[in-house]
Amino acid sequence: MIEHYVATQEAEGRDYYPRHREFVFEMISSLDIAEIPLTERYPDAGYAHNTECNLIVRIMKGRALLFTPSIIRTLKENATSETSGEKGVSFGKGETVSIPKNTPYYWIAEIPTIFLVVSTPTWSKEQQKIVFL
Repeated sequence: MIEHYVATQEAEGRDYYPRHREFVFEMISSLDIAEIPLTERYPDAGYAHNTECNLIVRIMKGRALLFTPSIIRTLKENATSETSGEKGVSFGKGETVSIPKNTPYYWIAEIPTIFLVVSTPTWSKEQQKIVFL
């Protein structure tokens, strides 16, 4: 893959510096990509909290509500008597959301949903905590 990058840079007449090789290798080796189905709530209770990983989530199929403390606070501040109950921000097919590390969040599927999740650095079970706020 790195060789392809170098060849592409050279073929397009771009300046290539050897440090690009190390940068691309570091970038590729620290990415994690997963396709994740969701039919109910994730996590089952509380909030997921990644201490090291930044996530980019693309909705490939379906629709889901995302909840973070700041989303909930904003929605409650803007609530009227006609809007009661806890609501999240709805994301559907083709939409993308970024979840920075140290951001507690949870998802609720409105309909069966499939996410494509890119994590950097590589996601690990040890760095993800379930927290209760």
